[in-house]
Amino acid sequence: MGQFLPVLCTAATAEGTMAGLLKIYGQSDSGNCHKVKFTADRLGIPNEWIETNNMVGEARTPEFLAINAFAEVPAVVLPDGRPLWQSNAIVQYLAEGSELLPDDAYSRAQVSAWQFWEQYSHEPYIAVCRASFSSAASRPPLWSPGGSSAAIGRSNSWRRISRSVIGSWASV
Repeated sequence: MGQFLPVLCTAATAEGTMAGLLKIYGQSDSGNCHKVKFTADRLGIPNEWIETNNMVGEARTPEFLAINAFAEVPAVVLPDGRPLWQSNAIVQYLAEGSELLPDDAYSRAQVSAWQFWEQYSHEPYIAVCRASFSSAASRPPLWSPGGSSAAIGRSNSWRRISRSVIGSWASV
């Protein structure tokens, strides 16, 4: 897969120096994709955003399936040509050795716990509904009327929990 990545510059990573350009395959209206982009930008990792619209089949091309056989974004191709997918796995990989990911095992586990919580409790109930509302004119909704009350309950939970975490996020 090395043919995907021209060597353009270097950026620090946990494994030493990342020579080249990180390619980020993502969809502009996806929060999961933006997490990856924001992390790379925050850490000064040179990257290229490649718009890949899941809703019109762009993630189902043979070229993309070689990067992520599950046909989902976000996915990245590292400068050495290795693919990586799933937003939180990518974020943790990029953050390795930086101030965004603690060295202490317990603190790292807390980061993982928040990432798992976000994917299980926020993404399906809030992000999917948001995506449905923002593109309702172009496709059928991804939620059912009964699902909206669950989303409201989850968003109230999100408000309570976010109040306790905002202090620690503000320092990042």
